[in-house]
Amino acid sequence: MSPVPSLASQDDADRLVGLLCSARLQIGLKEHVCSPENLPGLVNWMREQCQAHRAWIVCEDGALLGMLILKENEDGILYVVVAKSARRRGVGSILICHVQSRVSSLRAEARNEPSRRMLQRCGFQDTGDASQGHPILSWRRSNPGGK
Repeated sequence: MSPVPSLASQDDADRLVGLLCSARLQIGLKEHVCSPENLPGLVNWMREQCQAHRAWIVCEDGALLGMLILKENEDGILYVVVAKSARRRGVGSILICHVQSRVSSLRAEARNEPSRRMLQRCGFQDTGDASQGHPILSWRRSNPGGK
């Protein structure tokens, strides 16, 4: 049985930041983002995302397998991070499909080639645009009544 996504709580913020920073190199975060002097601000930002119900997590036996942050605007923007130990288990796709069932359009940066392939498997298309050198992919619900 696949793990089920749940909303993250503010109490999860430290673990989410830990996961984010552990994937820093793979997702191309600048070094200063996870520096000791910036961590308190990053944890506060993560608490705000949790409080606003924008952070979703997948856990199994208490272990954090992955997270997704949905920044809602005209096109919801996704940020997905999967724990190294959970890669190739479909955790990122589980999170994305869960959010796709709740919105009509999404955009995401493909921070690396595995991320790009995962997004494409979830129906995202290349837009031809880039953000800081990372390709932007988008998804739009084709049938307004369903996924």
